[in-house]
Amino acid sequence: MLSNDPPRGREAIERFLLDELPSLGPPPRGQAGLARARRIFDRLGNPQVATRQIHVVGTAGKGAAVAAIVGRLVGAGASVGAHLSPHVYDLRERFLLGGALPAWPLVDDAMSRLWPALTEMDRADGRPPGFFEVTAALAWLVGEAAGVDYFVTEAGIGGELDATNAIAGADKVTVMTPIGYDHLDILGTDLAGIARTKAGVIPAGGSVVLAPQPSETAELVVRGVVDERRATLHEVPWRAGWQAQADAVAGLVVELLGRDPTAPPAPVHLPGRMEEVPAAHGPLLLDGAHNPLKLRALRRALARRPDVALVALSHEKDLDACARELAQLAPVVVTTDFAVAAGDRVVRRSWSAKELGDAVGRARPDVVVLTQDGIEAALRVAEERAGEGGLVLATGSFMMLEPVRAAASLVRR
Repeated sequence: MLSNDPPRGREAIERFLLDELPSLGPPPRGQAGLARARRIFDRLGNPQVATRQIHVVGTAGKGAAVAAIVGRLVGAGASVGAHLSPHVYDLRERFLLGGALPAWPLVDDAMSRLWPALTEMDRADGRPPGFFEVTAALAWLVGEAAGVDYFVTEAGIGGELDATNAIAGADKVTVMTPIGYDHLDILGTDLAGIARTKAGVIPAGGSVVLAPQPSETAELVVRGVVDERRATLHEVPWRAGWQAQADAVAGLVVELLGRDPTAPPAPVHLPGRMEEVPAAHGPLLLDGAHNPLKLRALRRALARRPDVALVALSHEKDLDACARELAQLAPVVVTTDFAVAAGDRVVRRSWSAKELGDAVGRARPDVVVLTQDGIEAALRVAEERAGEGGLVLATGSFMMLEPVRAAASLVRR
């Protein structure tokens, strides 16, 4: 049972959110999960509707779209909050203000306001809401306290039954980024069903910004939901390159909101998205692409083909489908694994280095595949193989990026 006093300060808040909540096990999903999310937001006075919302939903390109929209709005003179997931290095990446991390006192105050609702639900239901619901609530409370003009919310898994679907009302702008296969254990393998679930966030009479879709099936489903709900569809023309496409989406959103779409955007850089860091032998590029659609987009966005790809993959991902994309990234692929903390335990959350290596080898026999357990040792192998000045790309999961960057620091010393 939760204590009466809320956690305060970075260490206590991170311990509660990253250790204590996950140790309680997965919260209810589906309709039951959405109902619980709405209950906690009701207790808080529904901060998710306190300001005009832009709701970003899809399979690939959500983070890029959020960053581009925030940058355009800030550049046009607006104050903007944002909720993103996942975070890579700092929990506050989920609670951005103006594209920057908020000060910890703002997060403290939001947690203090949230805590009575959490303890009430804990006593009534035998457990508090889950991590995603709590962090979404904190993000909206931080934005509400800051008095932002707009809030940009990235959906989690799915859409219709996602906690962020508590954002209601025809005044929100729904952005649909490219839809494809991901989270198959939850969403299933039917693309039309996945698209309908994601399009379920479209409100009656709302505005929908539709990015170009890689699948005619997904596009037709979204169009059908738009028609059913008498929403207004705004289509984004195709642009070459993920950044140009995100900028085109953002420009249309800003125009719909009545802001100047020609104003120069403010810079917004998200960790773990085409992030370059220095390493021992040359550049190290970090990107959290973790499904076939995102991996394909990453490959097309690369200005230079990596000399070596260092890859790991969460075990809930489609092994062979992702391996086919990973095998295209570089002439040498080093496969590895990672584990995450779960309460007081450390649990392997990835396919093993051998399982992933075998899948990459099956996908493309001409690629050199090296397997190495443990990220630090795998990075050493990757950099040795890349050689002086060689480019190493680390990708396959956001969960591998922090240990890769830490290992790069160790290698530099």
